[in-house]
Amino acid sequence: MKITNMKTLIDIGSTQIKIQPQIDQIKRGVESIVNPAGASTFSMYNGYLSSGKPMKHPNGVVPLKNACISYLEDNGWITEYTMQLGTTTRKPGPIDAVSSTTNSAVALEWETGNISSSHRSLNRMTIGLLNEKILGGILVLASGTTYPYLTDRVGNYPELKPYFDIWQKAHYPLKQGYLGVIEFEPEHFDNDPQLRLHKGTDGRALR
Repeated sequence: MKITNMKTLIDIGSTQIKIQPQIDQIKRGVESIVNPAGASTFSMYNGYLSSGKPMKHPNGVVPLKNACISYLEDNGWITEYTMQLGTTTRKPGPIDAVSSTTNSAVALEWETGNISSSHRSLNRMTIGLLNEKILGGILVLASGTTYPYLTDRVGNYPELKPYFDIWQKAHYPLKQGYLGVIEFEPEHFDNDPQLRLHKGTDGRALR
């Protein structure tokens, strides 16, 4: 898989430099995803049937997330970790992966829901920054080129981009903190049905 863009939304106190090792691990996790298994690159089924008609949104997005999360888990990250990010007694849903359990942790969210879920993910990590529960947060999203071949209405980079000012232009009372978005897409698209990513598949099949 290739990374086509990495957008910084918040970087206070030159935090990106401090957490660059964790960012590099996330990037390697994304780039480690291959299809089919054993290949050196990622090829995605483009949904064209033998009849020549396209199949709408033929691939699931969960296998992509699971492959990256498995890579991070192999490198010491904690997965599906529920953190007390805010000041209320009610905890938000679990973070997909965190680099540690301390307030210097970097959190990763891989988007498998809709655009509302993308907003919640960034807001959840922003709350974690404001309450000094994490030091950095990164959301991973599909590119606009990739989106038509994934689960219908899944959050994607172009759809979220118009709202980046919410985080970039806000004056958060932070001494340090980083929030960013990574955009990904396959190296190749192909009409081989065996490349199809079935929706909801779990495990490490794509690694």
